[in-house]
Parts: sequence; C-alpha cells; structure tokens
Amino acid sequence: MPARVLTTLDELDAVADLWPDEAAGSPAQRFAWVRACAEALADELHVVALEDLRAVAPMARRAGALELLGARDLYEPGDFIYADEEALEELTRELLDLKRPIVVHRTWADSPGEKALRRALRGRGLVFRREAGETPVLHLAPAAVEDRFNSRRRGDIRRARRRAEELGSVSVEVLSPSPGEVGPLLDEIVAVEGAGWKGVRGTALSQDPRRRRFFDEYGSLAAAEKTLRIARLRIGDETAAVQLAVEHAGRLWLLKIGYDERFARCSPGTLLMLEAARWASERGLEAIELLGVREEWTRFWTEEGRRCVSLYAYPAGLGGARSLVAGGLAQGKRRAVRRIVDRAARAQLAGPGLDDALEAARTVGRAVTLGYWDGPGDSPGLVESIALVTLERLAEGGLDAYLSIKPPALGNSPRRIATVLGVAEELGLAVHFDSTGLDEADSSWQLLQALARPSLGCTLPSRWGRSLADAKRAADLGLRVRVVKGQWPDPDYKARDERERFLDIVDAVAEAAHVGIATHDRALAAAAIRRLGRAEHERLLGLPWRGADLGPTRIYVPFGHAYLPYAIARAREHPRLALWVARDVIRGGR
Repeated sequence: MPARVLTTLDELDAVADLWPDEAAGSPAQRFAWVRACAEALADELHVVALEDLRAVAPMARRAGALELLGARDLYEPGDFIYADEEALEELTRELLDLKRPIVVHRTWADSPGEKALRRALRGRGLVFRREAGETPVLHLAPAAVEDRFNSRRRGDIRRARRRAEELGSVSVEVLSPSPGEVGPLLDEIVAVEGAGWKGVRGTALSQDPRRRRFFDEYGSLAAAEKTLRIARLRIGDETAAVQLAVEHAGRLWLLKIGYDERFARCSPGTLLMLEAARWASERGLEAIELLGVREEWTRFWTEEGRRCVSLYAYPAGLGGARSLVAGGLAQGKRRAVRRIVDRAARAQLAGPGLDDALEAARTVGRAVTLGYWDGPGDSPGLVESIALVTLERLAEGGLDAYLSIKPPALGNSPRRIATVLGVAEELGLAVHFDSTGLDEADSSWQLLQALARPSLGCTLPSRWGRSLADAKRAADLGLRVRVVKGQWPDPDYKARDERERFLDIVDAVAEAAHVGIATHDRALAAAAIRRLGRAEHERLLGLPWRGADLGPTRIYVPFGHAYLPYAIARAREHPRLALWVARDVIRGGR
C-alpha cells in the first residue's frame, strides 16, 4: 500500500482521528506529542504514513536527513508507530525509498524499528547505532514506596519533612487539569523550575522558547485527552516543587521537574517524588518512567533503567554510516585562511576521523587522551555522538585512555554532557573538560560544579588571573586536574613570574587524585612533577620533545578539524613557536 507524506499542520490534523494511538507504547508515539512537536519544533514537517495509517514515521527534514520529530530537541526516546510488524516492515521500506538518511536521535534499544531498518537496507545501505544512555524506571511494588530505602535514607526524608513543616503547612496535590486550566499551571511550573538549578544552568523552559512552546501545545492536547498530570508540593502559601507528567499504558511518564532553591534544605523535590510515587501506586500504576538520563537524584530512587540507542540509516549511494561523522568534519574548510591553518595544524592532528585517532593512539604506544576538535557548523548533537562513539571504541580497544571534551562544542548542555559522563562511568573511563576561551570559563565551571565527580577533570591555565582560585575550587570538588600555561592569555592579568605562578597552581592541587602537567617547557614540567612527587606528564601529539621522559607520559591525540593548538601571537615572545608554525605549514603533517 503506497505511503503519503504530510508536510503541513493541516494535513497532520486531517488524520488525527485515524492516528494509531492504541498502538503507542509511550507518549512520544501518540498524536498529541507528534502534533506539539510539529507545531513547536519542526521547521520542515515530513510525516510518512501508510495510506490506512496502520504505521506512521513522524519525521522532519533537517540538513538533508529525515529526523524523528522531537528526539533531538527533547532528548526523550521516540519511535515509529505501527499496528503490527507487517505494517512496520512496509513503513520502513517506504521511508527508505525516499533516499534520504534516517536519523533517530533516541529510541529504546529493544525497539523493533532497528531490525526493520536493517532488513530493509540489507544490501542497499548501512545502519549505524550508538548507545544513548538509559532512562531510569521506578517500578512500584505493592509495599510502601519508602520501604525500598535503608534506615538512614528514611531518616533523611523524615528530617526534610520536619524542616519543611517548620516553614509552614505542607501539602501535595496531583491534578488532572482541563485544557483551560493548563496555562496558569504551566506558568507556575516554569517559574518554579527557573528558580532552581535549571535556571542557573540556563536549561529552564523560561530560557528556551521553542521547548516552552512545545509544552504549552502538548499540555493542552494531553489535558484534552485526560492524560496530563501536574503534581505540586506547597509549603505554606508557596509552591516549592513541581512535576509535569502524563499517564499512559499503566505508567506515569515524568516529563519535567523543578523546585525552588529557597526551600533546598527541605529537599522538596524528594518529598514531592515520594508523594507522587504513593499516588501512582495507589492508582494501580506499575511504574514511573523518569525519562531523561541517569542523574544523581534518580539513583536515590532506582538503579533500574531502560537502555536507549541512536540510529542512523543510510540508503545506498549516500556513503554509508561513516558519512555521519565525515559530513560534519567536512564543513567549514573553504576559505584560504582556513586552509593554511589546517595545513599548519595537521602535524598535531591525528586526522579527520576517529579511526585516525585510534591508529595514532596505538602507534604512540603510551597512555593517551582523545579529543575531538569541532569545526564550524558542527552541531552539539554531532559532537555528542562522536564523544559517545569515542568512549565505546576506547573501551573496546582496552587502551589506557580518557576523553577530552569542549563544553561549548556540546552547547554547554548539562543534558548532553551528563549523557557523555554517564556512558563514561559505565565504561570505567574519565572525561576531561578542555580549556576554552576565558569568556567561557564561568559556564564551564557552572557545569563542573553541577556535575562534579572523581572521574571528571578540569583544565587550569596558569596565565589566567582566576586560576588559583579555580584550583582550590577543583580540589574542594574532588576533580581531576590538568595544569597548563594556556593558549589564551588573560588581558587583565600578568604574572610577575610565569614559572612561579604555574608552580603555585600545582601546589594548590597537590591533593587531587589525578594531576596532569601539560607544558612543552621541559624544565617547568620537571619542576612541577618533582614538586608533587606524583603526576602525569601530558604532551600534545606532534610537538617536538628532546631529552628523557619525565616519568609517566600521556599523549593528547586530537582528531577532527585542524586548528593551531598554540597562539601565533605568542611566537613574538617565544621564537621557537614561530619555527614550529613554519615547519608545520611546510610539512602539512607529521
């Protein structure tokens, strides 16, 4: 049966009554979700449906590919909708006949959609898959929810409740609002969320008009379906914590949470979650789908999760799965100045692809750090994908390695970075924040503060006035550290003695679990390592080095887009740098 392609909201609305909602395993497959994504998030709607709507692929066109609606912007698992396996097989064939790459940024790992894509592409293309973390799931047992906690945790909850009651009466309600009631309630959710850590991180709905519009649209549609649930905890006359959820398929699906930082001592989010879980259990629901990714707060409630993957399908003639990375790496290399810089920097670059970096890592025969250098036009989603694939390949290869990332390349997104950190922890690997420009330091440190853990590292440039204070901050947070001179100087700071300043920062991180000394100044590196008694020397791939090694040495292996890893302006102070630049321009590689 031929398929039709819906490209306008009117066309989508015309099939609302035929939409196979009864086949939806999650809210993201229902018409209300797809309609809200189409309204708020899709620039070019491209919904592919069998003529009888027994199967639908809710897609949008973006950068020449067809992407599953909402999965990139909301990072919640989605899927095709289908009444049976036969309809799914027919849908995937119709979808691939459009001869465009198919991108599903997040779906359940056990989705039949992947197998259907692979069968449809057998001999006609490739399917690339990567891990996309887990969504935590809280299963509701017949016993009381708090019985899952040990005595210490139960005591913590009782103390939090008492602190809340000292401020005023505590009340919890779970609402099933009508469409007309949704607007004011969503305004309240947005205000509370913005008053908490999401507001500080810049991820609150109040700071994201597109996602806010989605939730406005979806909230009204879900309320009309009588599936919307809004929970709030009030202390006195103030709303201290909120949840936005939908009830579907015997489960409560948690879409948004937030709490007011003024009540942080009372753990209002925990108190509300406990009451929401009691409500769901009494209603006979089997589980709460926490969605998102594993975070510290979700581990308080559950260690169970549903594994997710991302899928990239490439019909024959489009270059196979590697074009996902190659397409991103090929952008932004057109201008003459860029070509010169590319040629100069190629001596420090393993190559454009991950395979180049892994080959270089094996060749150097030492511990390594792998870092992707993004280029103009690389989306945060692409950079995240490359980071996750890099972690998997490092773990598979058994290399002594960790991953370096640049937070701005990931959009400074706590969600994306938390996903990378979660996969790294599962694989037993560390992740390091590379140094960026001074103007981006505050945002990087906000992320470090929020995501601090022993496997996370930061970079301390000794040429920055703020770095001594940051060194003490890193020690307090228990971070790994890398001490560098730094590519970008601080225009408002000039050390009287740059060598002593470097060593002062080394002293400040002496108690850190891991310290890397990354400088091409051999004498300074030796002095720093002697000072600590234990440290790891780090060197950039391709930079010259003479003399004996300084104990354990790790090689930083970058791949991706070439750019000069040292500031040309510094060449006036250190003529040897100018010689390196000239050498690299002439050689264009190692």
